Amino acid sequence: MAEVCFKNKSNFHPDPDKDLAGSWKKGQIVATDEDGAEWRPTLFPIAFVLLKIPGVPASFFSKYKEGYRRFVAFNVDATNVATDSATITASVTNKTAIRKIGGLRLNQVLGFLEHFGATNISVTNGDVTFDISVTDFVKAPAKWPAPGLVITELAYRQVSGEHDFKVDHSAITGVPVARKTAVLEKFIANHNGVILGHDATSVNFTYTRAEARARIQAALKDTVESHSVVQRRFHLKPEAIDAIAAAGGIMTATKQQFLNNIINVADT
Repeated sequence: MAEVCFKNKSNFHPDPDKDLAGSWKKGQIVATDEDGAEWRPTLFPIAFVLLKIPGVPASFFSKYKEGYRRFVAFNVDATNVATDSATITASVTNKTAIRKIGGLRLNQVLGFLEHFGATNISVTNGDVTFDISVTDFVKAPAKWPAPGLVITELAYRQVSGEHDFKVDHSAITGVPVARKTAVLEKFIANHNGVILGHDATSVNFTYTRAEARARIQAALKDTVESHSVVQRRFHLKPEAIDAIAAAGGIMTATKQQFLNNIINVADT
């Protein structure tokens, strides 16, 4: 017989990011064990409740302690060819985005967007909308492998969508010019830029609009999703927790009764 311990009351932290990431919530499975496990009786039903399920091993409940992340989809709401910029909305794909982006450390995401040159950032119902231009993205310090680089746009051809840039590395001292040039040219090539040439202080390259926009969304997607929080996927229904608590904090149920009262919160 399995014994499954659930949180009876939700914990809360005043910092919403910490609350989302680390606070136990009512109905989450805290621990599982086999029949006869030594539980502290004083825990029930004040902080926890215990459900005993005959004929089912504790290992069956391992999957109900799994976590999940929410993932992000991007929608380009508008574009401006003259400035080669776009208004983009980021939404969580599976269900609602702060609740809906519930699952994202919002402050970190907003900080990241600013770091990558995004402007006019707003949050509505958990959807994050922002403006970003190819020029600002390419020039953003966060994109480059070392501090002290100065990136200047030399030309922008609207019809082809090509941007020419110069990366000035003269402020970085103590590194041979050949080494700085090699590192920068490799970095640019790895990001699908086209090298135009170099001199003793800088490297020139071209970046296309299509490539830049693809890189913008890839970088944002990777970073936003890395800031999503792993949350417990399954909760026991609040009314089931209340019923166990009302019975003194310990109750016996069938496997089917358990299954009828478990919620997959990733679908809510």
